[in-house]
Amino acid sequence: MGLIEHAKAEFLRAGYTPLDQHQEDGPNKWMQENVLALIEIFAKQGHSGMSAPYCISVFEKLANYKLLTPIKSIDDFKFTEVSENTCQSSVISSVFKCEKTGKAYYLDAITWRDKSGGWHGTAGNLGSSQYVKYPFTPKTFYIDVNCDDENNFSVKDESQLNEVFEYYDKKTVERS
Repeated sequence: MGLIEHAKAEFLRAGYTPLDQHQEDGPNKWMQENVLALIEIFAKQGHSGMSAPYCISVFEKLANYKLLTPIKSIDDFKFTEVSENTCQSSVISSVFKCEKTGKAYYLDAITWRDKSGGWHGTAGNLGSSQYVKYPFTPKTFYIDVNCDDENNFSVKDESQLNEVFEYYDKKTVERS
C-alpha cells in the first residue's frame, strides 16, 4: 500500500467520509482535502527512509512556527515596538524586550501548576516570564506550587527552579 492509499484508509478508519462520496462542505472535508494534497506532494518527492523523517521534522517545525536553529543574539529576534518601552519579537511572538533593561524575556518560561491545573502568572516574587540566555530555543518548565488561604502561591520544591535558572536568567517581579 502506497502512502496516499494509507492516508485515505486512515481517514476512513477515523470516520471521515470518502472524498469521492457526496458530503457537506465543512472542516472535515477541508482537512481531508488539505492533508491529502500535502501527502500527494510528499509522495511525489520520492523520499527515502532516510530523508522522509528529516523532511517531515523540518516541515513540522516550520508549519508550527518553530525554529530550525537557536536564536544566537538579541538582534535575531527582530523586535517591533508594541507600546511605550516594550517591543515584541516577530520571530517568536511570546518574546518581548523591555527598552529600559534592553533584555529579552520569554513569556512562557514557567508554567505554575497545582492540583487544579497549570497557568502563567506569579508565585512569590517570580513570574512566568524569564530573561533569555543565548543561544535560545523556547522551553517551558513546569513548577509545582502551593496555594495558601489568601490565594498566594509559593514554590513547593525550590530545587525545581535549578533547571529553570540554568536555562534562563532570573527575572523577578517588582511589587509596588
